[in-house]
Amino acid sequence: MRKVGIHNFPDIDRVVYGKPAAEALNDEAVRLNANRVFLLVSRTLNTKTDEIEKIRRALDLRRNCAAHDPQASRRGRSSSEGSSS
Repeated sequence: MRKVGIHNFPDIDRVVYGKPAAEALNDEAVRLNANRVFLLVSRTLNTKTDEIEKIRRALDLRRNCAAHDPQASRRGRSSSEGSSS
């Protein structure tokens, strides 16, 4: 059963192509003088490829935010604990 909801996609200011994602995102962070970068990625992209790790290394990201799991608090654990993909 599908839940009903609305998702508002963020505005796209620019599209960079022809460059590896890690390099392009690092260049954009430098261009924007960004102090923080938020990556919104799928679990599959994060766990089944090395692309997100390449981006983390390029941006020197040291902290990781667990996947959003509204049911985790009911189960008494964080969403990054206990479930295997």
